[in-house]
Amino acid sequence: KAEDFGAKSFYGCKSLTQKVNTSASTIGASAFEASGITELYIDGTVGNTIVIGAKAFTKCPNLKIAEIDAATDIKYSVGAGVFEGCTALTSAVYTGPVIADSMFSGCTALEKVNTFGTAIEDDAFKGCAVLKSVQDMSGASMVATSIGDSAFAGCEALVDVHANRTTVFTGSSQYTGCSTIKTAPVNTLTKGMFSECTSLESVGCLETITDIPAECFMGCKSLTTDKL
Repeated sequence: KAEDFGAKSFYGCKSLTQKVNTSASTIGASAFEASGITELYIDGTVGNTIVIGAKAFTKCPNLKIAEIDAATDIKYSVGAGVFEGCTALTSAVYTGPVIADSMFSGCTALEKVNTFGTAIEDDAFKGCAVLKSVQDMSGASMVATSIGDSAFAGCEALVDVHANRTTVFTGSSQYTGCSTIKTAPVNTLTKGMFSECTSLESVGCLETITDIPAECFMGCKSLTTDKL
């Protein structure tokens, strides 16, 4: 088995319709971008670090399963957009600590994610229309320590905000268009945070918050509170 895949090594290889099962320590930027691979399994690593370059598996139209499942003491370096636009991807396992920028953005068929990650960066799950929740490795709903800009925007089926009163939010529009969310036990608000969350009924911080950002609850037609 190969231990390293260089940048763009299989870029655009649409007829490469096979599983990738490897213990590679380095997968370069765009290594398999727009290729025909069907399943991905990284079940270990050579050395102490997993390096996955930006857009390594972006826009792989046949990729249905992706599992990056290595030992917990492994160090991760992961670029942006690793699985962005993989529209056939339904299931993912990722044991790294950070769900990187745009990691699953545009994965419109993604239903299930299990992860050790607790930091969710910008656009990480943007447009994952059928994703209901993100689970930890035990199957429980994960609670993030931080959530970035538009991280869950457009996740129409999402039922859990994956946050609590200690979660740190950066940027804006974290849950824009999440039309199934009903409650949000958060302690911070941002611009456009819950805009068009048409099922949202309650938000935990409304009894203590002093500043309501622009467009925060725009279009939240189910929201009721006596705490304003």
